[in-house]
Amino acid sequence: MIFGIGTDIVRSARIEQALQKREGRFAEKILGPQELNAFHYRSQPHFSKAVRYLATRFAAKEALSKAMGTGFRNPLSWHGVQVLNSDNGRPIFVFGEELQAWFQSRRLSAHVTISDEHEYAVAFVVIESLDSVCQK
Repeated sequence: MIFGIGTDIVRSARIEQALQKREGRFAEKILGPQELNAFHYRSQPHFSKAVRYLATRFAAKEALSKAMGTGFRNPLSWHGVQVLNSDNGRPIFVFGEELQAWFQSRRLSAHVTISDEHEYAVAFVVIESLDSVCQK
């Protein structure tokens, strides 16, 4: 049973402006440790790849907040969730302790898909209830 869905679209130019304005600190605000390593790795050959990477992670976290129905407030925070890749490259959420406990206590599972082009990044999130009756 579906608990919630969320989607978000971001202009990559907006993310690039935020990075330039805050001298890179914007990435540190949005990304968790493993995401930040991937961001820096991508920024070496082409900064535009790093911008698109950050844009997809930003969109995914925004879409998650919409699917949860909580917005960005406890238990969700920018660093409380990372969007990493499984062994086969599929994007997955990796939750910190507090957010993981929130999902487990409600018997929920979250799925994310992300995509980007030069100008835009988009993310779509589905949260499913592992129970037959969904409680928000």
